[in-house]
Amino acid sequence: MGWLVSARVDGLFIIGPGLLAAVFALALPVGAPCPPWLWVVAVLCVDVAHVWATLYRVYLQPGEVRRRPALYLGGPVAVFTALLALAAAGPGVFWRVLAYVAVFHFVRQVVGIGMLYRARAGLSPTSPDARWERGALYAVTLGPLLWWHSSLPRPFVWFVDGDFVALPQAIGSIGLVGCGLVLVAHLAARRRGGPLGPRDLWLASSAVAWGVGIVATDGDAAFTVTNTVAHGVPYLVLVAAVSRHRWTVDPPGPAFHWSFSGVGVLAMLAPLVAIAAVEEFAWDALLWKEWVVGPELSTAGAAVVLALLATPQATHYLLDGYIWRRAGADNAGLARLVAPTRVVGESGRGGA
Repeated sequence: MGWLVSARVDGLFIIGPGLLAAVFALALPVGAPCPPWLWVVAVLCVDVAHVWATLYRVYLQPGEVRRRPALYLGGPVAVFTALLALAAAGPGVFWRVLAYVAVFHFVRQVVGIGMLYRARAGLSPTSPDARWERGALYAVTLGPLLWWHSSLPRPFVWFVDGDFVALPQAIGSIGLVGCGLVLVAHLAARRRGGPLGPRDLWLASSAVAWGVGIVATDGDAAFTVTNTVAHGVPYLVLVAAVSRHRWTVDPPGPAFHWSFSGVGVLAMLAPLVAIAAVEEFAWDALLWKEWVVGPELSTAGAAVVLALLATPQATHYLLDGYIWRRAGADNAGLARLVAPTRVVGESGRGGA
């Protein structure tokens, strides 16, 4: 069937989170704010923690840093330098640029996981039907995003108020109509491609999560849970799956290998949540001062702290553009994860 891990794991933790988050969002009162407990679960334990999971995927994975030392060691330095320049230009510039980089990252994850499912099913990434499928994955994310931009202000924001550019209302309607047309075209082509499978469920889950969280509901709590859970939980699962494959090939020790399977996943998550909590404490103490009153910083000092605290997140965005590419045998953990379970023909062309 082409599951990335297994039917149970994919269903519960890759495809399922978007659907479950959407159901939860629809059950919330209209316009409900995000309560502290939901912020802790969805933002701290999922969203911020998944950023730090890059440690497992890159810096703690055997041989990975040696595979791309310039990127992995120089990348964070380059990211901090760029963020410092943005922070010096002012908070408005900083948060707007970072918001759009984050949006790009979220959209690309939806498309990327869809393409991993194609690879797992043994399907070509360059055939006409692949282009329609890729277009459908972009459509279910970009359509709601255009609608959001044309409906400002909303009760929720990506990072801070004013980080998105307002667009004319007509753009949002055009975006949703275009999204629907691309989906119809993809489904028409998909009818000739055999039975539905995991990649179709991933497309449906993404469409529901983005549509419900941005268009169908109008509250901070609904957006927060759909945005973070649908994005962060699948990422954590994929990191664990790839790391487990890699640790099997070149194990540094049984404790590490065990931590990426079964209940041992909790051992993987605990350090990530702890680091996320420290990071959030630093954000609040040094910049936001909503719960913790820290030292007063000069304008230059605040710019340095802002750039420094955002570096892990932005580094995660940068590295994700490389570590999930099916780049051959050197990316051993990912290559094993997406090795085709079958090779099929689709829409009149040979399989990959």
